[in-house]
Amino acid sequence: MSDHLSADDLRQYKQRNATPAVLLSWDDHLSACDACRSRLAPGNSLTAWASGLAINESESGDEHLAYEQLVARAENRVADADRFAIESHLKRCSSCAEELADLNHFRAAIAQPGAVQPKVKQSARPWPWLAVAAAAMLIIGAAIVGLPRVRRGPTVAVLTIPADWSAADRALVEETLRSGKLPSTPLPADLSSQKGKLLGPSAADPFAPLAPLGAVVESDRPEFRWQPLDHVSSYRVEVYDSGFHPVLRSPALTETTWMPPQPLMRGELYRWQIVADKDKRTITVPSPPAPAAAFRILDGPTEARVAHARAAGSMGHLLAAALLAQAGVVPESLKELDALPAETRGLPQIEKLTH
Repeated sequence: MSDHLSADDLRQYKQRNATPAVLLSWDDHLSACDACRSRLAPGNSLTAWASGLAINESESGDEHLAYEQLVARAENRVADADRFAIESHLKRCSSCAEELADLNHFRAAIAQPGAVQPKVKQSARPWPWLAVAAAAMLIIGAAIVGLPRVRRGPTVAVLTIPADWSAADRALVEETLRSGKLPSTPLPADLSSQKGKLLGPSAADPFAPLAPLGAVVESDRPEFRWQPLDHVSSYRVEVYDSGFHPVLRSPALTETTWMPPQPLMRGELYRWQIVADKDKRTITVPSPPAPAAAFRILDGPTEARVAHARAAGSMGHLLAAALLAQAGVVPESLKELDALPAETRGLPQIEKLTH
């Protein structure tokens, strides 16, 4: 090759009318020759390409895949944790899908010796398609010195599991994302609706406990709630351990909620009842043959893992949700999903978990 490219060479380079091998050799020359680069006509120059790459797409309100994401997708080396977000974006963004299709087409043409250079459609995005041709060459190693390799601007949210998580935590989140469902655990027999014997007389009034009821709860100071009873003087909550030994007893209450002043023991099973004073008589619910009002406090080790996950950033809320659901603490697990950033909650695999 001569010291500089001829005018005809530059024209063919801009129009991509040469064979791939010749185009690559010209790229090698242009990467090292300032004089030849400066002779490229304005509007088609590599400088214009670099300027186009610097446009911030957020000004138009669009949000597209980054160049490195398109390249990874074209080369089939997208990480499993990112695949959901990228494929979802490609389905709803025709601009990115068209760029990926043209990029794949161009790479395939370059890979065939002697192939005719394909014509590339003009993109609706604010950067010239000379960039796509050069980007395809970058993929096979013809780097152009001094030019940016990655498009700037906003990218779609992706889920990346922190590398410092334990193998168990990583496996739990990966399986949750793969299945599209939060883990589920059968209700233990001691919390199921089995008819049992409770202390106190029976009552026919439409008056019953609401929560906690037949569930595992995270807080060791759960809020007790019950249906109101008409014309009641006062209520009293009584809590018993698994052996029906009294553990807590509230003062006389006029509201239909109560939170104990001291914590209950983690991992333990409890039963509770409400005693109401009405018309100089005492009414206790639940009463036989109604099921006992039972609940269990989340065990200490699991609660410690949940607390650690919550402190691990946005992805930690996903781990906390999976841990809580696995332990049977369903309402709190859904609250953890609500705590994820808005762009993460909008991802298809996260939306599946909330349905």
